[in-house]
Amino acid sequence: MEVPMVASDAVRWTNMSIPPIDATLGASCCPPPRNAAGSVHIPGRAGAAESTYIIWRCHEEFPSVLELMQISWRHELPIGLRITFGEPLAPFAGIFLLQEGVSKTERSIQVLAVTVSGVAYLIATKLLSIAENGWAPVPSEPIKCQLSNEFARLNGATTFTATSGFFCVGGQNGSVLCFRVGNGPTAFKDSFELKGVEGGLGTLWGLVSWNKNVGSVTSLVAQEINSRPYLFALYEDGSARVWNLAQRVRLFHQSLCSSPEFTGYISSSMWLGAGEVPMQVAVLLENTMVIGRGTICVYRWHWAQTDGMFRPNVLTVEHAFPIEQGRVVDVKLFADAIWILQEASTGSYNLFKSKLAGGDSLSTCRLQEAELADQLLQGDGKTSDDLLFALHTIGQHTHGAIRVSISELFMRRNFQPGCCQIGTFRSVLRSRGRQISDVDIKSLTIDGFQKEVRLILDLEDTIENTTKILQEWQNFNQEYLLAWKQNNLPYSLFVDESTNSIGLIRKSSLSLMRFLYHMEQLIYGRRISEQVEVDIFPLEWQRGSYATSVLEGLLDCMDSVASHLGRLARAAFHEALLSPNDNALNSVIASFVRILDIGYNDFILSRKSAHVGFDNLREKRKEHHHRQRKFCLHMRLGFLELRDKAGSWDRVLDLVANFVGYLLPSTRPLTPGASSVPSSRPAFYLKVLAKTASQILWNHFEAARNLLLVLEVLINMQGEVGLLAHEVSRIRSTLIPQAQNALIVNLILHCLGRTYGETPQTEDFSLQLSSLKIDTTSTAKGWKGGTNVADFTLMEILAYTFVNSPSFVCNQSTYGFPSPGLLVSIGSELTSWLLRGDSSDSRLSFSGRAVTLFSILLQHGQYSGLQKLLTTMEKHGREQKLTESGKNIDCEWSAHLHILAFCLLAQARSRSNQASSKDYIQQAIRYFFRAALGLGEANEVLQTLFLGQGVQHLPGRGEAAAWRLHYFEWVMQVFEQYDLYEGARQFAHAALELVDEAVGVSATENSETATMTAVVAAIKGRLWANVFKFSVDLELYADAYCAIISNCDAESKYTCLRRFIVVLCERKAYQILCGHDLPYAGMLERVERELHWKAESSDVRAKPNCYKLLYSFHMHRHSFRHAAGYMYCYFLRLKEESAKHSFSKNISVLEEQIHSLAAAINALNLVHPSSAWIDQQYTRQHSPDKPSPMKRIRVVSEDHGESVEAPTCTGGGQTTQLITSVVLEKDYALTMAYLELAQTNIRHPMPGGSLQAEEVLLLLVQVGHYETAFSLLFLFWKDTSLKRELEAVFKILTIKSVSQQCQDSLPVSSPDLFASNLKLLPSASISEASVIEASQKDMNAIVSVGSTAKSVWHALQSTLEKYKNVHPDLPVVVAETILSFNKEMELPLWLIEMFKGGRYASAAGMAGQGADPAALLRIYIDHERVLEATSLLMEFLKAWASLRPVDVIKRKSMCAVWFPYTLIDRLQGRLSELASSKSDQGVHYQNLKRLLSSAVQSHLNQIRIDSKDLVSCME
Repeated sequence: MEVPMVASDAVRWTNMSIPPIDATLGASCCPPPRNAAGSVHIPGRAGAAESTYIIWRCHEEFPSVLELMQISWRHELPIGLRITFGEPLAPFAGIFLLQEGVSKTERSIQVLAVTVSGVAYLIATKLLSIAENGWAPVPSEPIKCQLSNEFARLNGATTFTATSGFFCVGGQNGSVLCFRVGNGPTAFKDSFELKGVEGGLGTLWGLVSWNKNVGSVTSLVAQEINSRPYLFALYEDGSARVWNLAQRVRLFHQSLCSSPEFTGYISSSMWLGAGEVPMQVAVLLENTMVIGRGTICVYRWHWAQTDGMFRPNVLTVEHAFPIEQGRVVDVKLFADAIWILQEASTGSYNLFKSKLAGGDSLSTCRLQEAELADQLLQGDGKTSDDLLFALHTIGQHTHGAIRVSISELFMRRNFQPGCCQIGTFRSVLRSRGRQISDVDIKSLTIDGFQKEVRLILDLEDTIENTTKILQEWQNFNQEYLLAWKQNNLPYSLFVDESTNSIGLIRKSSLSLMRFLYHMEQLIYGRRISEQVEVDIFPLEWQRGSYATSVLEGLLDCMDSVASHLGRLARAAFHEALLSPNDNALNSVIASFVRILDIGYNDFILSRKSAHVGFDNLREKRKEHHHRQRKFCLHMRLGFLELRDKAGSWDRVLDLVANFVGYLLPSTRPLTPGASSVPSSRPAFYLKVLAKTASQILWNHFEAARNLLLVLEVLINMQGEVGLLAHEVSRIRSTLIPQAQNALIVNLILHCLGRTYGETPQTEDFSLQLSSLKIDTTSTAKGWKGGTNVADFTLMEILAYTFVNSPSFVCNQSTYGFPSPGLLVSIGSELTSWLLRGDSSDSRLSFSGRAVTLFSILLQHGQYSGLQKLLTTMEKHGREQKLTESGKNIDCEWSAHLHILAFCLLAQARSRSNQASSKDYIQQAIRYFFRAALGLGEANEVLQTLFLGQGVQHLPGRGEAAAWRLHYFEWVMQVFEQYDLYEGARQFAHAALELVDEAVGVSATENSETATMTAVVAAIKGRLWANVFKFSVDLELYADAYCAIISNCDAESKYTCLRRFIVVLCERKAYQILCGHDLPYAGMLERVERELHWKAESSDVRAKPNCYKLLYSFHMHRHSFRHAAGYMYCYFLRLKEESAKHSFSKNISVLEEQIHSLAAAINALNLVHPSSAWIDQQYTRQHSPDKPSPMKRIRVVSEDHGESVEAPTCTGGGQTTQLITSVVLEKDYALTMAYLELAQTNIRHPMPGGSLQAEEVLLLLVQVGHYETAFSLLFLFWKDTSLKRELEAVFKILTIKSVSQQCQDSLPVSSPDLFASNLKLLPSASISEASVIEASQKDMNAIVSVGSTAKSVWHALQSTLEKYKNVHPDLPVVVAETILSFNKEMELPLWLIEMFKGGRYASAAGMAGQGADPAALLRIYIDHERVLEATSLLMEFLKAWASLRPVDVIKRKSMCAVWFPYTLIDRLQGRLSELASSKSDQGVHYQNLKRLLSSAVQSHLNQIRIDSKDLVSCME
């Protein structure tokens, strides 16, 4: 049987190009390109481990490409070299080992290739060491030689061969031309022609007889015998000759077709055995009369030693093997066997083998084509409708229908190891129009290939679409099988003489051959070996034809059952067992037994075959009915014959019982050998072992399935075959469960060889080992896995462990390929190791052994494959327990569930789909809990999986609970490592429920109980801390809070509380932290303390702001004073920050200060006025140079006006400082002023704590923020201080107005603003420069941009009218400021009217309060405005004098009128001075003096008259 070893997809290829020797190619003088291959064994220099095998291939499809593949024990996988030539190659390649150099690590070979035009190439390349990854040519140019002229002398070359130092060419004319091959320019220069001249006395006769026509050379073989090169030649006329190449003499000549039976035959090929004498030779004789028919004759060649060398004596025929209808591709000879590779006339290939010693006939070896056809359900001989009927009948007569998806069935079979091949899939996809590049297809995974197949088939797997689906899959599989055969054409056989192994070189793969196992020999060939007789036949039976006939009858019944079901039905049986659907084993078996009992359902036939037609359907029903009747009759007769041969049913059942036990892999170890065992096994060696074991297990599975169905059919026919009740009971209670056990065991083990492995990530690998705590010996650390799709299977990982285990002993002394017998022996030993391990105890249950196997796979990260296997095993384990020892069943199945849960958990972490990941997590949680149910003191299997050795027991009496507590904590940690906190939280809760029981706390109060209580508190504290952590990670804050308050460990509790606060702040869950959702029972002060510490230790600009959180925290709990205090503390921190940054960068800080003060004020307003204050603790400063917080400090600075002390309260002998809402309001107003100044575009130092309130006030006025300025003014100053500051403010306002007017160059006499109706003397012109010089130096800089004189004067007027009632002297201040700034400037009309009390003068005189007419008169006189003063006085005198008659009585009252007579005297004196001056206006002032004097005199006279009248009235 063929076992695949290496596919070209897994080879690391290196490409090399060789340019042609000439641009113009010559005529063809060599055999045309065809598929050819060969192998060369290069022995090692440093021992057998250095042995190397070179496989070469030439392809007819790519005629100019030569492929070389290096296989050695030093490399995990073969390394390939593709050499591309400039023209097609002849089907030949020679490989020689170069002379060894000084280096011990590098060895080189020479590759000889010949093109069809006669050009020979000699290429040197280096053999690779273990550290190299590709081929490297030796630094020298390839040697090229044009040999077409030499080949022309031969009338064309027919065959080639080569050996060390010689290259031989056979020609059409019967000549053989030899060339010396060396490493240098002398290569191909020395040549000679071999003639039919024998050495010694025959030389003369040879010269005479050479002209005889001997025909063309059909085959040449060069071989070294006793270190001497010999050339064996076969000619078309049937003659064979031998030359000594070193001496160039012929040693032997004999005709092989001289016998009469070979008349009409020609000799075409020759193959030699091993290079030992006497040697065997195989010659193919082809019949010239019948094409495709021939005979392979095996000759024994006897040699004799004469003249110091070996000479062949005689050639005798020993065996003849006729070949019918086909072409012999290759033949390999061994000392005791012959292997023949034949291409049949139908295009298929066959491999025959026969023993030479016993004279056996040729037996057929099973190749991969047959195995692949079985797997793809091809070549059954049944129509698709018949297969469809079988598929739809399954499960129709059971309680629950068996659900088998056709697409899943074919997908599973198409992509199993040995069937899935990248090159074949590429060919099929491209033939169906799916163009995909080589790079893309090599990057596809198994899932990617399945997706591509679904795309090209475009099928929807529904019941109504079943017929179409089945037909499409059959067509696809047929195409795939044809493409696979074309892509894997057999080229040649290769042998390893050191081990007598034989393999097959295919187009895209390399495989080995093996012998059949005992069970396989029994099934396929009915050959009963001695081992089978010992194992199967009961002891009381006499071994011989009697026992053999009974066993053969049982096997015939099994074959009948399998044949009746058909290939697709058997595939559906297998798929139903592996399907993820919940198909119970008993239901599957009952469904198939129903088919065997009554056949297919007629209703299904009619419903599913409407497309067939009524007549065809009737014929099909008739055919099925006839076939079913025939099967039932055949089985009935077979059972009766079986009983008659055995003598009774009990004897038959005894045989069946032994046969069922034989269905499990044998436990007999290999015969140990004395030779050394290779220290390393490459990946291809493991692949061969794994495939061999998988083939053996599959045959065992099929035998168990057939036997199980035979037993079920036998029970159904119990009355017809005379089966008694106790015999039926024995079958049901013993044999059927044992057969089911064998079925499931072989199914699970076979799945190891059909499940692809996954390459784990490096970081996950160490994590898994540390978390599992499984002992990782050296046997589990060397597996490197694969890198491409379908690189390795789970069986290969286990095979690696097996070959490195101490129990593995190999009797093969070299590092070569295993022989066919050794391969099947090691493969059977591997299956036995999989079932029993290193122990030979047959009582060991498979479920217990499976724990060890799955643990090995778990170490290598094979989660997906393990999950599938364990799911299948767990599903069938519900009904069928895979062990006979009942006491350990719960322990072992707990371990299975534990590993399954771990695999699901690992896959959940790698899933990108969140919904799928959630499902995996839920399943893992369920399986972990189920595994814990079987955990106890006796469950050592599960304990070692997660705890290892030396685990300390908890004090107390709850042993089982203690183990579960340990287990739940371990699972919790695993979930935590994978960041799956929901599962970790559940297991933490589960562990908490077991603490009291595990520790075993009693109600008795003693020292032991106290110790246990402390232990309980510590364990619960740790677990509650974990619950808190997982809840926080899941954002389940209510659960996290519950975990905190439930924690009985104080230290752990408050650590969790601190973490809880930090996490809520980081995640901006402020509502949860500060709201009413969490009551913080007994922890309010700690929460406040943590937040306060965080606020003090963090940056004031950090987000979130802990001061605000404290404010919100206390406001929600109606602690308004604390809320106000923390916001005031926040204000002080911000105030410090504002002094550290530039002016333009502190606007946000000032806004925060305002908000903090506003929040503090609002909080205090919610408190009763008697308690509306803030404690001293919130006023502490953070700088070390600040005064001590215990000192009594002032809230209002002396710079702000009056030195006002803060309210204080006395208690406990100490005075505590309090902050009231008044202080907060002052800070709020001052900060608002800072903000407005900061938002104004002025060049001024940043206002802060260093500025006095007066300075802030003046700056506000200068920039135009009048409302803010006056608000600040009335808040900070009272009474006299208020009036003083008002005067200063209005001075600034007045100066600003005057400056703006000068800046806008308005006329001095504005009709809207000034009293221009008076006929005044023209004032001297006032320049802008003089105004600026007289004003403040930076006044123009602080005047707001865009303002006009009119708007400024109106602002001054409105402000003065608003606040003159507060300070009546404000108009006087304004007037004096205007005239002080510019004494020539006219006063605004509205200001004059404000002094006069209206537009017109009052008849009551110039008396008043504050800003009265007398004050205006004084201002005029003080500022030398005599004209305005005279006009003002004259106006009031005139108004008093010109009263209406009705108002005259008013003048007759006491104090009716008042005038400032002192000011009048001053004015008259000033007019006198001006009048006496010699200026041009002296006359004008003289006139004014005279007018004023006259008016005053008239006024005085009138006063005198009125006084007399008043006196008279009083008298």
